Amino acid sequence: MPGEVYEYENQTFSVAGDYYIQKENDQGCITVVHLIIEIVPDFQVVMQQNGNVLSVPDILGYTYRWFDCTTGLFIDMATSEIFTPTYSGSFAVEVTDDSGCKHISACITVIIIGTNDIIPKIQLHISPNPSDGMLRIRHNHSKPVSDIRIYSIDGACVFEGKSHDNSVDLSGLNNGLYVIRFDFGQEVVVKRVVIQK
Repeated sequence: MPGEVYEYENQTFSVAGDYYIQKENDQGCITVVHLIIEIVPDFQVVMQQNGNVLSVPDILGYTYRWFDCTTGLFIDMATSEIFTPTYSGSFAVEVTDDSGCKHISACITVIIIGTNDIIPKIQLHISPNPSDGMLRIRHNHSKPVSDIRIYSIDGACVFEGKSHDNSVDLSGLNNGLYVIRFDFGQEVVVKRVVIQK
């Protein structure tokens, strides 16, 4: 960064470049150290919002992973520079540059109101909530739930399985708040549940 000073062996450098430094040891031998100072600009992830659409600049070689700031969970298939949330919430993007460094944007809140086309097609209810561990699942989809994944509030997957007779036994989980992902094949529903024994 302009104005910054870098120090090496009691010498200061303020300009990028190749430097050769001679050092003499206790026996009088001289060695030469080749010092390369490269100024790498700090990459700031600047997100833009246009209505319900969030975007960051598309940079060749960079990868993108959008996540929900409330749950900390990455959103499946949200891996491009443009993301359109299907529910209200706070979202951010993790950008990995071509050297493998990760950069995180600030969270931006999206509130979806007044549009019928974004109301989920699947109506799914879990009960009781809070639960002692045995959950009942009701939904209006013609297909059964194919997979269930449950995540702790810190984003760790703590359960993967299937529902049996529209119920799932979570009695092995500790008390706390969990995020449940119900997979219907091409469609997904995410709900929160509190386990309280």
